[in-house]
Amino acid sequence: MKNNLYYLISLCLSTLVFSQNGKVGIGTNSPQQVLHVDASKNTIIGTPSTNISDDIVITPQGYMGIGTLTPSKRLEINSTTNGAIKIVDGTQQQNAFLLSDANGIGSWYVQGSIKQIVLGNWQNIPTITSDNSGGTKYIFVSINLTPGVWMVNFGGTFKMNDVTTPYWLHIYLSDSETGRTNSTFDFLGSGGSNTGYAGLMIANKTSGVGNANLISGSSIIKVKQNTTIKVLVENNQSDIAPKRNWNVTNNNWENYFYAVPLDSN
Repeated sequence: MKNNLYYLISLCLSTLVFSQNGKVGIGTNSPQQVLHVDASKNTIIGTPSTNISDDIVITPQGYMGIGTLTPSKRLEINSTTNGAIKIVDGTQQQNAFLLSDANGIGSWYVQGSIKQIVLGNWQNIPTITSDNSGGTKYIFVSINLTPGVWMVNFGGTFKMNDVTTPYWLHIYLSDSETGRTNSTFDFLGSGGSNTGYAGLMIANKTSGVGNANLISGSSIIKVKQNTTIKVLVENNQSDIAPKRNWNVTNNNWENYFYAVPLDSN
């Protein structure tokens, strides 16, 4: 029994080196710091030293180095391979970054802006014209959004038709093609469910390009579930029917429709 114990102690001590200057080496005969562990026992000391990727050291200042013999901070990790550090604490997830609180305690966090900007879909269809039947008209523009808070930005070129009197044109977001509803999302602006984009339609302002008017704006919404949001335009009724108030072509160069994530929840 004693022989076995002596053997185990000898085996452990055979891997340790105590230098005259108080340095301890494990797996190396030339420890470079207070504690120097060479896992593969292959470090070649020189200028520079080589084969140190598996080495761990602790300096007299209490600095720890992994993959380096001369750490300059409390913890320094040197590696030529991506993913040199891994922290699994239950908060890790795709596209997360490490965030510290006031006490220096870190945890993984996903910021909304890391989510990709979502582009809307403008269907390539012929010119759409208001028919003055009242209500709203779907112009075949939509966007698919996931739960979270979004800034939805819209801009479209609308041209005057038969009407020459200036008027105020409204554009709305809806989760229905047939009317203004928002059961799958909430408007967060002061206008509530009346939130929309709007602009003044004026004839002859740009006669060279067909009385074009750019209607644009932004709104903040909170999406409660995966949804497809459509763009509806006020289907104006002119004073003298059957005048047509506006038309829009979905391939106009100025058109845009996209959403920017503001929150991941």
